[in-house]
Parts: sequence; C-alpha cells; structure tokens
Amino acid sequence: MTQTFLCSQCCQSYPINDCTKFNGKNYCPDCLRELTSVCAICGARVPEDDAYLYMGRTLCVSCFRQRSHSGIY
Repeated sequence: MTQTFLCSQCCQSYPINDCTKFNGKNYCPDCLRELTSVCAICGARVPEDDAYLYMGRTLCVSCFRQRSHSGIY
C-alpha cells in the first residue's frame, strides 16, 4: 500500500513522494508552484506574495535588497 498525504491547500490525497513541506505545511507539486516562488539568486523558496520581480527575475527579499540598493545584478 502506498503512503499518501493530504495537501494543505487543495486537500487532495497524493503519494508521499510528491510532498514538499513549506512553512510547516504539506503541499502537492501544483499547489507549491502556485503559492511559492524560488529566488533566482540564492534558490530560497518564498511565498509568492513575498517574491520580487527585479530585472525580469524572481528574487527573495534579501537578494532584492542587495541588488536594488547596490545597483548590481
């Protein structure tokens, strides 16, 4: 029998291998892509609402501050 988990967002059951924990919750791949972004500089996963678009790339708060204040990219 395959182990499963319930996605915290869509409440559907998925194989445990498809589970990603983020901020203490379990997400399926589709919901994880919908709710989060990955920083193009450091690779950190952040909530979609906390991601910045800077010069065409998605950045976390820390990388955005470094780039925007220093003028580098």
